[in-house]
Amino acid sequence: MVYRAESPGILSYKSIANSPGFVYFWDSIAQSPYIYNAEKKLFATYDDSGSVSKKTKYALDKGLGGIMFWRLSGDKPDGLLDVIDNEIKKSKN
Repeated sequence: MVYRAESPGILSYKSIANSPGFVYFWDSIAQSPYIYNAEKKLFATYDDSGSVSKKTKYALDKGLGGIMFWRLSGDKPDGLLDVIDNEIKKSKN
């Protein structure tokens, strides 16, 4: 099956998060949230404190040099840098 998506341009999570019609989902494989508006056929992925926490723990457990998430200013404002810092501090205990 092939799915075709038409991009309406670049949308930040913050620009559409409170728009009516968006439903929150959690991808259990990617361990990351996304929102979808079926009427407008708009899909947006983003990071939140839960996904960043999981990414940080994974990187620390695997001895990786860091983690990546897209543009911080466009993501959900959950204090994502604080989440990373807290996970690093927990791992040192």
